[in-house]
Amino acid sequence: MDALSIKCPFCQKSFQLSEVIYKQIQYEIEKGLEDNFNKRDQDLKQKEDAILKDRQQLNKDKKYIDKKISDQLKIDRAKLKEEFDVEKAKRDQDLKQKEDAILKDRQQLNKDKKDVDEKIADQLKIERAKLEKDLNKQLRDKTKDIEKTNRLTILDMRKEIEDYKKQIDDLKRKSDQRGPEKGEVAEQMIEKDLKDIDASDTIERVPRGKRGADIVHTVFDSGINCGVILWEVKRAKIWSKTWIKKIKEDMLNINGNIGVIISKELPNDVKKSFGLINGIWISNYEAYIGLAYALRGQLIEITYLKNSMKDSSTKRDKLYNYLSGTEFRERINAIVEVFVSMNESLNREKSTTMRNWAEREVQINSVIENVSKMYGKMKGIIGASLPEISNLEPVALPKKSK
Repeated sequence: MDALSIKCPFCQKSFQLSEVIYKQIQYEIEKGLEDNFNKRDQDLKQKEDAILKDRQQLNKDKKYIDKKISDQLKIDRAKLKEEFDVEKAKRDQDLKQKEDAILKDRQQLNKDKKDVDEKIADQLKIERAKLEKDLNKQLRDKTKDIEKTNRLTILDMRKEIEDYKKQIDDLKRKSDQRGPEKGEVAEQMIEKDLKDIDASDTIERVPRGKRGADIVHTVFDSGINCGVILWEVKRAKIWSKTWIKKIKEDMLNINGNIGVIISKELPNDVKKSFGLINGIWISNYEAYIGLAYALRGQLIEITYLKNSMKDSSTKRDKLYNYLSGTEFRERINAIVEVFVSMNESLNREKSTTMRNWAEREVQINSVIENVSKMYGKMKGIIGASLPEISNLEPVALPKKSK
């Protein structure tokens, strides 16, 4: 083997190396390369282990993140459900409060209606009692006056009966005439009766030829205008449906409150002497006075109720429902029926009293006549010795002056 030489890197001088030294150098070089290789292989393995560890850590972190996201979703879902339940409970509570408020308002409305009905019923009882008291007082006063002036009243009643007969004859004669004079007589009679009800009211007859109802009745109480009643007077022998439409138009023209038609002939729907049809009162000639008292009293009562219900649309609606309902009509019917019954009873008592007066007058005249005849016969027999009875002596005629 040839000797190997090596060159000094500093001086550039070559030296001869033996085989042993060569092998030793070769071994160290190979060992250094192997160690370097092993070290690089170990480093590579460490890097692979680190990459594997990082990958495992990454998977672990992914699972942790997935779990955390799932848990957060559950929490958010539970929170959202809780918020929804809270909002739903709040809405349910608000709805229940509104329902309770509506129920409370409805109960208050029913209570107010009941209070108004009771107040009106109590006032009607008071008015009815007052009317009955006044009528009874008038009847008692009339009865007392009759009893006090029993004897003189017979003569007065004769004159009144004759006057009544003349008036009846005049009315019959006028009613038999054709043309507007028939209605004129009835209107005059009704106008007089309405004026006698209360002097504070205004009664105006509408001139013939002028559009409107026959009589405009304005009701006043203590100077307060309580409303207007329109009276239409009919003497026709056949009822006409157009009368109701006509009086309604008249009410609109002058802002009237109540319309009344007085007619000899009543429609088939009116079974009694009066009734209500399509918001208009219908009456015959026997019941209109009682109806006038009742309607006038109701207008006065309603006026005071309206004044006490100002600025309350709910109460005004209640009042309108009451006036347009059946209860108001039935209350008017009850008042007028009582008045008609009392008026008929008074007329019967008056007729009975007049009949009794006539019977007593005949009896008294018969007694006086028989006593006078007996006194005349006895005086003719006995002569001047019979004591004189001044009430039975003939009245001396006045002597004629020469």
